[in-house]
Amino acid sequence: MASRKLRFALALLPLALLISMMGFLAPGASAFGPITVSMYNQPADARVGELITAATFDPTGGGIDGPGYVQVRVTDSACVEEPCGIEGAEVSFDLAADESGTLATGALHVDSRFTDGNGVATFEPQEGSDNPLNITTANNPFTTDYKLVPVAVPPPPTSSSVALALEGGVTGFPSAPFDIWGDGCKGNGCTVNLTPGTSSDEYKLFEEKALGASQLLNAGNGTNIFCPTQQLIFSSDVFFHQTTGNGPVFLVNHISAADRKAAPNNGNKVMGWCVGLEATGPWHFARQDTNGNGTIGTGDLFVGMAPKCPRKNASTKAPCIVSQNGDGVGGTFIRGWLPGGDPPRRT
Repeated sequence: MASRKLRFALALLPLALLISMMGFLAPGASAFGPITVSMYNQPADARVGELITAATFDPTGGGIDGPGYVQVRVTDSACVEEPCGIEGAEVSFDLAADESGTLATGALHVDSRFTDGNGVATFEPQEGSDNPLNITTANNPFTTDYKLVPVAVPPPPTSSSVALALEGGVTGFPSAPFDIWGDGCKGNGCTVNLTPGTSSDEYKLFEEKALGASQLLNAGNGTNIFCPTQQLIFSSDVFFHQTTGNGPVFLVNHISAADRKAAPNNGNKVMGWCVGLEATGPWHFARQDTNGNGTIGTGDLFVGMAPKCPRKNASTKAPCIVSQNGDGVGGTFIRGWLPGGDPPRRT
């Protein structure tokens, strides 16, 4: 999503032209010999295991008026007059990786597609392959991104130079970055659901934007949020949500009796949300060493327990708790507001 990313934790009290005489190499394109491979329609955020398209959280690609499906174009870089596309090239993807750890690694599934008369391969559903591009591993949206690297194997060669390009395929530059979420939705009133343990989190959006949420184990540096008075129910988990807007999100957090009993100090009667913000927020949270570098400064989050909401204009005071009630069978419901954007939470 093209927005800030929010993190929080629940707790008891957390991407052509070839460089040659012909021109320049454009972002998102790479050329080897006479073949150029370029991203033609970029991937957007998607849910775990769902078809990645150019439309956020939409396996249809946004419908007739939407941005469509992910596409790659394979062209003859020596071509001087369109159409220059190579028909019949087989296109697939790899995940981009780097040594800094800022790019996510996960389980990528790709059903290859062949280019049409314009040299474009479109990753859309087909008979026998209705989900040709997906990732089944959510990334930490605050510290990492996914990028797809297009790889094309040209059709049977018509020249020796094309034959050379066939060795290992022709690789393009990585796509624009995107995230994979545990769940996501878009539109005013849409809801996102997570199921930590035997409990549940339901997020609701109140603007025409998009919302994603994930529960990650051992989320790591960048999201080491900690509230001293908190006794964690999900001790190794950090919960993330992100919106493409700035409006608040309403969360109904149900902590089951089983999860409460499995947590240390399960007799504690007061539960809450430890939230990390990029600014002090309405409650003037203190900054914490959330990136784990031993110092407190730029890049670290402002962390604190969400207090009780005021009776009036409660959503403007997010993060805050509206109510906390028993479910009648030993569990607890916590209802309240979280900021839009991209904060992490621990419970």
